[in-house]
Amino acid sequence: MVSPITVAEAQTHLRLGPLDSDESAELERIIEAATYHASAYCNQQFTDGSVTEYHDSFPTHPGQPVNMNINTAATPSVTYYDTSNNQQTATSIRHIVRGGRTSIYPEFGGDWPQDCNNEPGSITVVGTPDTSAVPAPVKSAILLYVGDLYENRENSVVGTITSSIKLTAERLLTPYKTRAA
Repeated sequence: MVSPITVAEAQTHLRLGPLDSDESAELERIIEAATYHASAYCNQQFTDGSVTEYHDSFPTHPGQPVNMNINTAATPSVTYYDTSNNQQTATSIRHIVRGGRTSIYPEFGGDWPQDCNNEPGSITVVGTPDTSAVPAPVKSAILLYVGDLYENRENSVVGTITSSIKLTAERLLTPYKTRAA
């Protein structure tokens, strides 16, 4: 997994000196957990690797998109099962990224395939998130989670004052939260 946060960035954020290999591995695990938490909260992926989403049917109008809950750099691939239950590839498509979401449309002047079998999960959309486009507020929220996880490695802490790290991180993430399509 490649996170939008590096160990060096987390190390700077936490104001840590040189790390041994065990501490570096622990920090990588914490970064991964914090990144997954931010991804789950926003319902979009902030790490590398392909994302597969399933849809039941194509929109009825070419101006209506098939949406993915990720910010993609390249046009996702779209395959579907036709009325004879043979897998086909939708060609001549384009994509637009808005608000952390990728909208896929037919090429200008084109239409969605008309021979889709419209069965549950008959359309498969595969895209790769653009991790270089992770906004600064999301990175800051991940760093807040990293700091919290680093400082509080046990389930309970006795005799300390709690802070509002969760609330601050959620405020930073909220504008990037998407609904499931």
